[in-house]
Amino acid sequence: MPLQGFSLHEEVSGGHLGEQPVLEALRLGIPDETIDAAIAAADAQEVRVRLLPARLVVALVLALGVWAREGLVDVLKNLVDGLREREPERWRAWHPPVKSALSQARRRLGPRPLLLLFR
Repeated sequence: MPLQGFSLHEEVSGGHLGEQPVLEALRLGIPDETIDAAIAAADAQEVRVRLLPARLVVALVLALGVWAREGLVDVLKNLVDGLREREPERWRAWHPPVKSALSQARRRLGPRPLLLLFR
């Protein structure tokens, strides 16, 4: 999926992953509403409030493709740090889950929302 007007080749060395221009390019190229629509169309929305909501899991899977050299938990922490900047009250008490919870969340989500997202 080409993101027009953004360079995915430019990477800021060091610093916070959320400071990198590619994260903003992903956010603008694939808005929250588009992710929510793919999750709804795949019938993969969560039934209860979770530490790892479906939208965050989709963002995590996308971010893992961009920052393949970073650890799973580090990428997730950086995504949530970015969310804290946008919605501090909602994400203030959030803490990273154990790795097995991340695997379970990805399994719960399944591949369908991502297939629909890139159709």
